[in-house]
Amino acid sequence: MPKFLLNANLSRETKDFLKILGYEAETVAKFSLGKAKDQEIVKFAQKHGYIIITLDMDFGEIYYFASQPPIGIVILKLKNQMEKKKHGLVSKLQKQQN
Repeated sequence: MPKFLLNANLSRETKDFLKILGYEAETVAKFSLGKAKDQEIVKFAQKHGYIIITLDMDFGEIYYFASQPPIGIVILKLKNQMEKKKHGLVSKLQKQQN
């Protein structure tokens, strides 16, 4: 089962929601990466086997142009960034995976 690392722009509520769905999930803050540069977060995620979830479109560029080991990045692009909307989108992704 995949494990997720939530970027600083996602809350602990989203982390808790992912755990309810049965996933391992942590925030970057837990690892003192809350103010880290995107590249540092990518390296940490690669080293520890995390898939990054973020609202930050810059991660897409890092992934696309990366010449390093592959990494999974989920970019949530939402007009309404309320927790309920984020959780709804994550639920849809989970249903598509199953």
